Amino acid sequence: MRTRRRSAVVLLALAAFLLLAASASAAGTLTYDGDTLVFTTSDNLNHDVQFRLSDDGNNDEIIDIQTIASAPGDCFYVVDPTWVSCPGHAGVRADFGAGNDSVTTARDCFTSYTFNLGDGANDNDFNSACPDTATATVNSGSGDDTLRGGSAGTSTTLNAGG
Repeated sequence: MRTRRRSAVVLLALAAFLLLAASASAAGTLTYDGDTLVFTTSDNLNHDVQFRLSDDGNNDEIIDIQTIASAPGDCFYVVDPTWVSCPGHAGVRADFGAGNDSVTTARDCFTSYTFNLGDGANDNDFNSACPDTATATVNSGSGDDTLRGGSAGTSTTLNAGG
């Protein structure tokens, strides 16, 4: 009887560990690559990510409907675990796995944008009122995508298919 209880406890602990590991691997992460803010996820979940300028104009805010598991030390959670604020950066990059993903910068302006949307029905939306020139590249895999360019000063390359 005692061996069965131990086995059951070990199995329950293992199952809990595997569930926590799976949820952590499904979360987004924020990092920096020089002066570029980078959002990365490699899961198959549907993400709806917004990059927007904070009300005081100093920070880039990143909001997702999925968990954002980690961010650099100079960032903070506005709403844990889905809304993070980081010091402003010139560029932004988002790397997604498969899934139906959406990314928007409709309330922020950057000088460079790179969105790798992966497979699935994806869409993007840029701020159409940015005053400075910028470059943007949007890559999307197979699926029904809606890809849009930015303001008149944004040189945009759209790549879709798979």
